[in-house]
Amino acid sequence: MPGSTEALYRTHDNHRWFFPFLLSGVLFVAYAAWMTGFTFTFSEVELAPNYQMLANAFAKGRLDIEETPQDDASTFRGKRYLYFGPVPACLRLPAAFFGGSIPTGFMVVLFSAGLGAAYWEILRLLSPRLAGLHGQSHERVFGITFVLSGYSLFLATLPYIHHEAIAAASFFLMVAVGVFLRALLDDFRISIRDAAVCGAAVALSFGSRFSYVFSGIFLVGSLLVGMRGKARSPWPAIVLVGIPLFGLALLLAYNYARFGAVGEFGMTHADSIVYEDYLRQGRFWRYDNLPYNVWDYFFRMPSFEAKFPFVKTSLYILKVESVSNVRYFLIHVNELVGSVFFMMPILLGMFIALRVWLTGEGDVRARCVRSLAVLFFLQVLPLCLSMASTARYCCDFLPVMMIVSFVGATAAGTKCWGVRVTAFAGMLSLLLSWTIAINGIVEYAEFLGYRSPLLRFLSH
Repeated sequence: MPGSTEALYRTHDNHRWFFPFLLSGVLFVAYAAWMTGFTFTFSEVELAPNYQMLANAFAKGRLDIEETPQDDASTFRGKRYLYFGPVPACLRLPAAFFGGSIPTGFMVVLFSAGLGAAYWEILRLLSPRLAGLHGQSHERVFGITFVLSGYSLFLATLPYIHHEAIAAASFFLMVAVGVFLRALLDDFRISIRDAAVCGAAVALSFGSRFSYVFSGIFLVGSLLVGMRGKARSPWPAIVLVGIPLFGLALLLAYNYARFGAVGEFGMTHADSIVYEDYLRQGRFWRYDNLPYNVWDYFFRMPSFEAKFPFVKTSLYILKVESVSNVRYFLIHVNELVGSVFFMMPILLGMFIALRVWLTGEGDVRARCVRSLAVLFFLQVLPLCLSMASTARYCCDFLPVMMIVSFVGATAAGTKCWGVRVTAFAGMLSLLLSWTIAINGIVEYAEFLGYRSPLLRFLSH
């Protein structure tokens, strides 16, 4: 390793905490201004429940909520529950115990800011090891592109329980990924502190959104394999495994206490104005959904129009019914989803990273690509089995895609993906992806009845 690169890595190691805290503060202010239309007054999506309802229930020693939201709750034996992971509600408990209330918008912005900072910190970790001093330009382009992309802004647009769940889970996953990659770069030497951070982050991620459990198992399992024979003490491994197992046990016990089954998260009892009959038949997860969702997320082109914002992503419900004696019924929902490769051309760097994987170019770089590629697959697969493609779901896998693309960009260097090309791809990604946020502001005003404060700027 060149001396300059080694020095740069040591500098990052010694001062690694200052930058993410500063960036998360800046992003919090920026996202809060965006969500509230620069008023800094948070509101709620009134149609949906929120985590404060569940936190209030926990504070009273209950698992069911007292409120009766029209959508996004589960009714079982006359009681209403939230089918969302309980972690964001648990984080509100100290305030709930004293009668306080934390707005959904505040938490969405907080987690979104943390996600952006954790993602950028991973770029700072990888940059000196994979590209040396020349990686800083790529790092800035990829960092700015993600934190200001239309997907990040869309996540921070709605004070909606779905957005909070995804922002929380994605943030915790990025923390775990950061510890994992740091261990991978350091030949899997990991301290008890880092093992505790990784284990807790994994548990909190699937406690916010259960589909993240597969990624969590992969990260913990990969660390255990890498640590084998290198650890001086068994305690890092015990802590790394013990915390997620304890979190999983609590989550399954929570399911049993609510619905009488450890594997029931509430979707088959879900209340929905539009989809209730379909969901109660247990049809949310189906392999039949794979072609629809894969097409939507990666290949479906948006439409174009002559008025601002010029790129149009639509919201529709597709119903597939049999015309023969064989009974078949499927619902597929698309909420503002178009190909992420079209919306974010910078993601095409993934294909350069794929070449690194196939050729084994650079042992550390290839190992990073392989691990991140598996993580990407584990994040995408549960989404593609579900009944809906939605723009917010892109935030489940987009940070991992961006990191893989960053590795590909640093591998290409000046050959075909130089800094100027990367900067152009980043600028184009911002312009195209911002249409997701703009379309969301307009469409959800009618679909959810939530009128974003930003609408007044779009009406002129």
